[in-house]
Amino acid sequence: MNKKITSTALAALMIAGSTSFSAFAAMSNGTVVIGDKAFDLAYANDAKNLTEITNAMVAGGAIYVKNFEGNWINNVTGTTVAASVIPAVTYKSSTGVVTNYPAADKDSAAVTVTNNGAKSFKATFSAEVTDTSKVVFTVKQGLSAVKSLTVVWNTAKTEATLNNTSNLPIGEYTVNVVNGTTDLGTTKLSVVEQKIAKINITSTKLGINNSVRKNSNDFGVGFVTYQVLDQFGNDITQAPIANSLTFKCGLGNVEGKNGVIKLTPNMNILQFTSVTISAFDSGSGTNTSAILPVSTESGTLSAINLTALTNADNKVLTAEDTSTVFYVAYTATDISGNPTTDYDLVKNGLILNDNDELTASSSYLTTKIVHDPKDSKKAAIQVQVKNATDILQQDMPNVQIVAMTYTGKNSQLMVTLKKAAVIDSIQLLSPSFNIAVGENEIIPFIALDQNGKVLTKYVDIVQLGVLISGAHWVRNTDGTASLRVGDMDGKGYPNEGQRVITVATDTSKPSSININIQKKVMADTLSLDTTAFKTIMQVGQESGKAEQLLDFGWDNGGLSVKDQYDREVDMTTGTMANKDEGRYYVIAESSNSNVVAVTNKDGDEKLITDNKLSTGKGYIALTADKAGTATITFKLYNTDPTKADGTNRDPLVPVDTQSQTFSVLANDDIKDYVISERTEPIYANVDHVTKTVSDRQVDYKAGVKVFGTTASGAQVILSGEPIFQAKVDSKDFKIIRGPETLGGTCKYDKVRVVALDFADSMKTASSTKLEVSFMGADDKVYARSTTIKSTTVDPEAKSIYAHVSTEVFGISEQDDVITLAQSAGNSYADMLGNSLAQYDANGKAGTTQNVYIAAEDQYDTDSMALSAFKVVPNETKLATGSTFVLANDGTITSMDVKPGDFVTVSGVVNGKVKTIKIVFAGTTAADSETTKIATATTAVVKAEASKLAVDKTAAQTAVDLLATATVKTDLQARVSKIVTLEDNLAAATAAVVKAEKSKLQADVDAAKLLVTALPTGTDKTALQDKITAIVITVTVEWVASPSYKGITTTIKGTVDATKVKSVKATVAGKEIVAVTINADGTFVIDMNDVELGATVVVKAYDANAKEVNSKDVIRGL
Repeated sequence: MNKKITSTALAALMIAGSTSFSAFAAMSNGTVVIGDKAFDLAYANDAKNLTEITNAMVAGGAIYVKNFEGNWINNVTGTTVAASVIPAVTYKSSTGVVTNYPAADKDSAAVTVTNNGAKSFKATFSAEVTDTSKVVFTVKQGLSAVKSLTVVWNTAKTEATLNNTSNLPIGEYTVNVVNGTTDLGTTKLSVVEQKIAKINITSTKLGINNSVRKNSNDFGVGFVTYQVLDQFGNDITQAPIANSLTFKCGLGNVEGKNGVIKLTPNMNILQFTSVTISAFDSGSGTNTSAILPVSTESGTLSAINLTALTNADNKVLTAEDTSTVFYVAYTATDISGNPTTDYDLVKNGLILNDNDELTASSSYLTTKIVHDPKDSKKAAIQVQVKNATDILQQDMPNVQIVAMTYTGKNSQLMVTLKKAAVIDSIQLLSPSFNIAVGENEIIPFIALDQNGKVLTKYVDIVQLGVLISGAHWVRNTDGTASLRVGDMDGKGYPNEGQRVITVATDTSKPSSININIQKKVMADTLSLDTTAFKTIMQVGQESGKAEQLLDFGWDNGGLSVKDQYDREVDMTTGTMANKDEGRYYVIAESSNSNVVAVTNKDGDEKLITDNKLSTGKGYIALTADKAGTATITFKLYNTDPTKADGTNRDPLVPVDTQSQTFSVLANDDIKDYVISERTEPIYANVDHVTKTVSDRQVDYKAGVKVFGTTASGAQVILSGEPIFQAKVDSKDFKIIRGPETLGGTCKYDKVRVVALDFADSMKTASSTKLEVSFMGADDKVYARSTTIKSTTVDPEAKSIYAHVSTEVFGISEQDDVITLAQSAGNSYADMLGNSLAQYDANGKAGTTQNVYIAAEDQYDTDSMALSAFKVVPNETKLATGSTFVLANDGTITSMDVKPGDFVTVSGVVNGKVKTIKIVFAGTTAADSETTKIATATTAVVKAEASKLAVDKTAAQTAVDLLATATVKTDLQARVSKIVTLEDNLAAATAAVVKAEKSKLQADVDAAKLLVTALPTGTDKTALQDKITAIVITVTVEWVASPSYKGITTTIKGTVDATKVKSVKATVAGKEIVAVTINADGTFVIDMNDVELGATVVVKAYDANAKEVNSKDVIRGL
């Protein structure tokens, strides 16, 4: 411990060294460093700081002195040292201000933080800050962070002002500054009560307004300006504290506010040459007074200058547009020559009419003095077009706006009044995509007004004089216009071939494009998305089997259908079952069902018998069982009997086939395990006290999966329920799903974690280690962990969109127009639920969540609450008696609508808007029995004609909906008689299998008959090939059947010696004796060596050693 210096000798030790080192000095010259503390010399030599200096010395550490030449001196050796040896210190200035300095006394990090008033601090840097985004200010009052401050940098990037919206609470504060990774130190500051320190009367004259006097006691109003400063020198004239001043004048009532004193005299003030105005603040005792001459000029302004016409949206002044507001930028000086924008001074200083309007040379405009919408204390000059009915045939230049003061000064602003914008030209653009028969596709275009401005609104484009052929206009939900091919019926063009679309306006040449309408769309290819599933699974376990679900994209994905133009076919919309898309389906088959079995499930993951995956909700389920490999073949079918080229189609022949091989690994082949990672933080908003999790909060979960891995590192889906424990090591997180909530164990992908908010409101982030324990394939216990982070940063909308579950039958969507086709058993309420928001105000999920407006946030969820929902009245049509009422949070509080009604709804969040139109279609909920009978009858007739299983199933469904009656019985009988093509194929296949086994001519003939009746196709050909390959068994009858009779030791028989060339006798597959056939065909088999009761098999063979007959004989006595 170095005690060479003492507090009484510090000044004497500040001596210069003999060697000078170049240094970037942060601490001022005349500084002493004692350990990790530093003091200004004046502070250290102050007797009242003796104890503090002594304690620092006792605490130990090297002592260095910075002399007044800026060199550092080692206090022990007296030699000059480099600044690099100086440690990071806490420095106290001569006035006691504390600042932290980094090591080496470097100047590059120098910053000084000072009070800048009652609601701000100022950080002054010693040099320009290159990247201000890297500078972080942390302000605390005690231990609590102050987060309400905003940072404003000066142009030179040398000063940053930390502003609060209101006065900061009185108390002690610390301000820490970090630039990138460098801590620039912490400064202690005190915020004291703000006081008025100075009052300045800034006017040099008393201005008098020039308003018309109301009576003999109305002597006008005098105006004087003033300024108020606080103890920091800040102008606080507009602050609430400055409005408590007391103003006095002996000539009448005086009122002062926001920098303007209004004197309402009780006598004719013009008879005086001067007046005395005094101001007093009772809180601080600050006061002032001024003797001001009374202006002999009328009004409160001495001059005004109009500079420009402005609009917040950069619009131009246009005739007939009465809704757009413009403002004139100006500068004005009061009667004393001071700049002013005060409302009273400006209004009383300009010559106005009774409506507070300026004069203008055009009767088309209204120009008036109003309160500035951004600051009501200021005056604004507002300009608007007067009448929507004033039509200009051409632009009107040199429209004059004039402002004149009572002192005779005036200013003129020349503006141009544009004629109303009208559609001038439309340029059609050729689409970059194919358009097929029946498609209602959009044609791109560019519409311009006469000023060259692009028009997009329907009301601006679809006007008289705009002619269109070959297409039609559509009003979109957001009010914009689209151009679609074909007629208004929305069915596109009925035939293929060249089509011409032409559009013209009154003022432009026609614009035309040729489009080639392609052949009718048909499903052409089937695609597998291998990223949607894994090809390796574990063998089945006692606790269950590994399973993967594939669909057309409404949930998991994995399958997609494309047309002949390589466009994806909508296979998710349930309503498409009644359209062309409903003709397509996929069947999956496994090459080895013992390894991977294929089943079909509905949208609720319940097993169904129908093996066809078509439109709407549904899955193909792949379930692993035994070890091995299995190839899953996916076949795409089209039941449309006519191809795109008009030729006939065999509906039993696949349109396309894709296959994928899956491996099911034995337990021994799983070598290790991995857990999925979540790199981005999750939203911490679950209450840390109740820990109750709402439906909305569940969406901000982190889900993890545990996979097995092979020796090569490939991931394996684990079977059964291997996970038996999941836990987090932080109280800031909660496991909401896992083995503890699912009966003790769970599947590999069922662990879910949410984040809680914090008891400490200053805390903004946390992290936890999630550890998952599970039984491995080798029956040993394993554990894997991953880190999950959280943050309290509120969700912010990146985009807003409409979610539409078109996989639900009855719901379809095109260009934000959502159609609900109601039918028996499927009402509007069933489809729409109770809300157009995903969750209500309390975070509870809507009853269906089929249709809702949502915003995607930075957490990649669409669960944040929207700020408002609103029905758009002029885009909504409800029949008499119909109602549709929507709450601000999206809840449907009342809905009683009819087919033909429609509502348009907008959702709003963070300045983003999404608008949808909901069309109520279909039949009434109380669908009549007559309609049901007609529907069922049509379905039965169709099934009888097509003989397709899908049509028979549809017919059966329709019949099941009928009330019990004779008509239902009759239709059911007709359905039961239908033998489908699939039934015929199954029967033919079974007959061929039987013939292959028996090899009998009769069975072969029966199989041929059934196969011949099948329609031409690959299935028929394959069965015919199998029949051809069958080798018929030829039977040669026994002349005398082999037999054992009487007490003898031989079996005797006779064969046709011309056809049978040998006879063999076997017992248990072993030949017992050689048999000789005599010329007459007789033969004798010796039985002496055969046990009693044994079965002797006697077989006859032809010249090719082919068996032609057989007889079993029991060995007797």
